[in-house]
Amino acid sequence: MIQTDKSTQRVAQILGKLQQTIRQKDEVLLDIDIFMNKLYYHSDDFYQYDDILFVQYVYAGVLKRKVEPKGLELRIQELRSSLKSKEEILRAVRYSQEGIDQDVKIVGLLAPHQRIKDRSYQLLANIKQTA
Repeated sequence: MIQTDKSTQRVAQILGKLQQTIRQKDEVLLDIDIFMNKLYYHSDDFYQYDDILFVQYVYAGVLKRKVEPKGLELRIQELRSSLKSKEEILRAVRYSQEGIDQDVKIVGLLAPHQRIKDRSYQLLANIKQTA
């Protein structure tokens, strides 16, 4: 009798955790749907998320769609192995052909050609300071 009560309690705990996890996932999916409908973003809107959520929000915000499994796998691998930073991934998606077609405005994210120019000015400033 005591063993049955413990088993019942354990099952109830597991079900409670499962329901909580489902609610949290539903909240994230709802947030992504809302996020997808914004007209413009700040880069920090994306950077606040990590790992899988970061990639999901980048695709939702920039491409206005959910990320496909292969794209998710690629971007997660790039992040986890430090092959690319969040900024590099956000820029790559935003300035891909699909991202250009969507033309989403992201404050705080420089276009690739602006980034190079910005680095050049910084290098020149550093050279002048040391001279």
